[in-house]
Amino acid sequence: MVHVSEEAPRKAKAGANLRLAHICVLRKFCYRRDMTHPSNRVVGLRERKKLATRAALSEAALRLAVDRGLENVLVEDIASVAGVSTRTFNNYFASKHEAIVSLILSRVTGLREAIAARPADEPLWEAIWGGLTDLVAEQMSELPHWKRAAKLIKATPALEPELLRLFAELERVLTEEIARRTGTDPSRDLYPSLAACSVIGAVRTAQQLWLSADDGVSFFVPLRQSFDMILAGFAEPPKGAGAHNDHPAPENPQNDPR
Repeated sequence: MVHVSEEAPRKAKAGANLRLAHICVLRKFCYRRDMTHPSNRVVGLRERKKLATRAALSEAALRLAVDRGLENVLVEDIASVAGVSTRTFNNYFASKHEAIVSLILSRVTGLREAIAARPADEPLWEAIWGGLTDLVAEQMSELPHWKRAAKLIKATPALEPELLRLFAELERVLTEEIARRTGTDPSRDLYPSLAACSVIGAVRTAQQLWLSADDGVSFFVPLRQSFDMILAGFAEPPKGAGAHNDHPAPENPQNDPR
């Protein structure tokens, strides 16, 4: 009798998952290279494979943490599911916490590419909303998984430092894209940073409501409500007009008539 090791099917499945991750990265890269702003550079095959391996490790870390609980997941487990060695994992991430948040970071910073892919003459907030809905729609089939993952992250204090880094990076890339589209200077103008923080606040507020809602509630409902509230009093500045010298700060802000 020939005994077939259970390890072989597991490794075959892991290899298939890694190849699928490679394909996903390649497809998304090709789309974003063609559709986003000209500053994007062409990435070589070797670098794309590295991105795919990083994504596979991060995906494995997140799914294992959701299924088992973060405290029951070892780096060795993550590497095994992704079909790589522990040494390879350590080449990409300093900890399992970083690996978990890295996948979310790669998804949310994709918002910059999604906004940049919108028509250049589209009004800013229409472009932001369109880019955000395009990004969410692209991941619609994964939303139940993301909901479980978001609940896990929210309930895990050890992930808080990584989350702070995530939102800081998201604020940075959104500020840059908003400044590019509006012709403003983040080092001198309030608008791009304030707009970026408003977008992040809208997404985080919508997420909190969504996490506490029934599973049948669409994420788009609280997200649209959040954006409607912002747009009710958040007009776009004139194209290319900086705000840094328009309104000097009053000596007594309490008596400012504006």
